[in-house]
Amino acid sequence: ARYAATRYVKPTGTGDGSSWANASADLQGMINASAAGDEVWVAAGTYKPAAYPTGCTGCSSNRDYAFHLKNGVKLYGSFAGTETAVSQRNISANPTILSGDFNGNDVVTGSGSTLSITGNGENAYHVVLSVSDGATTVLDGFMVTGGNASGSGNITVESTFVFKNIGGGMYNRSSSPTITNATFSGNAATNEGGGMYNFFSSSPSITNTTFSGNSANSGGGMYNYFYSSPSITNTTFSGNSASSN
Repeated sequence: ARYAATRYVKPTGTGDGSSWANASADLQGMINASAAGDEVWVAAGTYKPAAYPTGCTGCSSNRDYAFHLKNGVKLYGSFAGTETAVSQRNISANPTILSGDFNGNDVVTGSGSTLSITGNGENAYHVVLSVSDGATTVLDGFMVTGGNASGSGNITVESTFVFKNIGGGMYNRSSSPTITNATFSGNAATNEGGGMYNFFSSSPSITNTTFSGNSANSGGGMYNYFYSSPSITNTTFSGNSASSN
């Protein structure tokens, strides 16, 4: 039998990810190295996508970079970097940020009808991308920010189209991951789903999560389409903006 592995990530890591002392800074590399049942523990800090989604066809610029989830792999953030169990995390004390703001120059002001997000022209189209992932795929303890789905056309990932104008913070396609202790804020989309877009039978389980200050034409916080019906518990939507119904 294969034993599940845990891999460790810190912003300043230079190791192979085998322990906190040997943590890696390459979050996507640790996801890619994992198999179903494995866990990736991520210490507080800001992480920006630095690679195209695995096997991407049509990716052409760094705006196509995204954190590409892997089926059955569990990502846990909000560690101080010394813990030996997920239950030891102090989530509020250790913000772990997945950011598509490559230049670090986004300006977010206002809320709801006065929400303004500027400086995001160079940002990633999608911060987190999940395609054909099941409920054992976990995103727990992260803030997702700085996605700007303002492109045209699409890329192909895992043999399916991923459109560049929807799902700035997180794009789920035929995916139902488990999302807990998360915040989606400061994301935008030209069309639908500033914070999250659930498409083609995507029904993630979302708990203890906040969607705030996201902007889109429709579904500023979240947009669900084509047999997508997420399970949402103890989750707040506030101050999101959409220009049409």
